[in-house]
Amino acid sequence: MKENGKTNGKQLIATFILSMIAMLTNYIISLCLTPYISTSLGTEAYGFVSMAKTISNYGVIVTSCLNSYISRFVTIKYHENKINDAIRYYSSAFYANIFFVIIAIAFDVFFVWNIELFFVVPSTLLSDVRILFFIEIISYMLYSLCSVMGTYAYVKDKLSHISTINIIYYFCEAVLLLALFHFLPAHIYYVPIALLCSAIVSLVMYSVLARKNAPELTLNVKYFSFSAVKDLFVSGIWNSINSIGNLLNSGLDLWISNLMLSPTSMGELSIVKTVSTIFTSIAQIISRPFQPLLLQCYSGKDTERVVSIFNIQIKISGYFVAILTAGFFSIGLSYFHLWTPNENTVLLNRLAIITVLGFVFEGMATPLFYTYTLTLKNRVPCVLTIISGIVNVTSMFFLLSNTSLGLYAVVGTTSVLAFLMYFVFTPIYAAYCIGTKLNAYYSSILKVLLSTVITVVICYFLPFSDILNTWTGFIVSAFIIALIGISVMWICSFSTDDRRFIIESIKNRCNKRVK
Repeated sequence: MKENGKTNGKQLIATFILSMIAMLTNYIISLCLTPYISTSLGTEAYGFVSMAKTISNYGVIVTSCLNSYISRFVTIKYHENKINDAIRYYSSAFYANIFFVIIAIAFDVFFVWNIELFFVVPSTLLSDVRILFFIEIISYMLYSLCSVMGTYAYVKDKLSHISTINIIYYFCEAVLLLALFHFLPAHIYYVPIALLCSAIVSLVMYSVLARKNAPELTLNVKYFSFSAVKDLFVSGIWNSINSIGNLLNSGLDLWISNLMLSPTSMGELSIVKTVSTIFTSIAQIISRPFQPLLLQCYSGKDTERVVSIFNIQIKISGYFVAILTAGFFSIGLSYFHLWTPNENTVLLNRLAIITVLGFVFEGMATPLFYTYTLTLKNRVPCVLTIISGIVNVTSMFFLLSNTSLGLYAVVGTTSVLAFLMYFVFTPIYAAYCIGTKLNAYYSSILKVLLSTVITVVICYFLPFSDILNTWTGFIVSAFIIALIGISVMWICSFSTDDRRFIIESIKNRCNKRVK
């Protein structure tokens, strides 16, 4: 058991580090791409790049009916030594996804041909926007196949492979973007071309690694089963409904900004959403490495261990919540001055701060979302997410029609509802689903909130202004904030047992390297 714990620890650390590298690679691409497109092609152009990704995610909602539970079904059947059943789910999900890709292509043709019915598109960008959306939707649907092919990583507890492939994916994307924008006249559809090529590379890698690590899991059309598709669909339908709720909460804001404000406003919001996407990615990165271990503990009826793991995730996520919040309050304006000097940086920073306030609660709650997958109790949160989304969209329309708040109304409503969903509902219902006391997670959450407030106050009054004129000075300031954040978290959030566990883990890894 002890050896197994060490193995789990190594997998968690490896997966976490590789996931952070993948996220940073993606962030660097956005960091360079956003100002380049905004400057050379206009803020409106960048807005459509973000909108294309959002529209593509609408299609992913359909495939999530199948893909959200594929790893759970295949992993459980595999470890029950029911290999044929595992292959049946695996093959059925793959071929069903192929069907959805074909349907998506047909929809794609209709959508791009009539794109002016859906968006306000400047005439100078019309051709580029059509090509952009056409390729983007295909690339995202193709990448959905990777969710099925990557199931072996859950079966064999090789989630670090997914992170490694993501790094290669982003590296290919970066190289292609650099080549296209450097050697050819600038066009926004280079972005989905790079995504499509990277998705193909990823799919090939998943196929090779799946055969190597789990040769028992073969794709065979004779194993296709409508009953397996039905099982996956029935289990995953509520995840898709939840995704629709998330779409209403944060996925329609660009569309609404385009129609009710202007393409320029949509572009400004897109820049801010690039930052918020990084925040969400961090929370997901922290959650994913623990999922195989949570599956094992929950299957073994070890509720106390499950709750303990979730509390650790909340605290780790809370560290990033604290430093990101403190960062945007203290040096956010300088960040936008350096990153997008030709934009309205004051507006962008204010929008970012409002967005970050919502992320404070979402970031801590994100690890708890996996509770619904563990327990298959996702109907109530899905319904509430839909209701929240409807309230969000309705509030946006009302405020934009009757006030002059503009983009503040768009981001403000989302942040207010984030507090209600992620601070009030999620911790209580997640505890109920696991079968533990309803306040099981609030001690960790309140400690994180206290640490965040303390970190924000300390960093806000530090004299950073003298060194924030360059990226070097900004990075130094960010590093100082990170150190302050971990110090405050160490004192205010981590318990004595947490500190002992962390210190012993570091000692064990150091001793292992010395040996």
